[in-house]
Amino acid sequence: RWFVSFTYPAPQITREPTGEVVGRDMGIAHTATLSTGEFLDIPELLSKGERQLARRVKGSGHRS
Repeated sequence: RWFVSFTYPAPQITREPTGEVVGRDMGIAHTATLSTGEFLDIPELLSKGERQLARRVKGSGHRS
């Protein structure tokens, strides 16, 4: 087997300083809440059915 990997350097991003300060809070209900009132959430990685399967205990009556 052969595996090939190509890399590409990320382009440089020029940023203008605004002087604005933003605080953030990492939490449970929302991934992050900014001091501006904006909520940042990561997408669900598992569907509801997949989450239920992942929680089942081996050897229990609920595991199929």
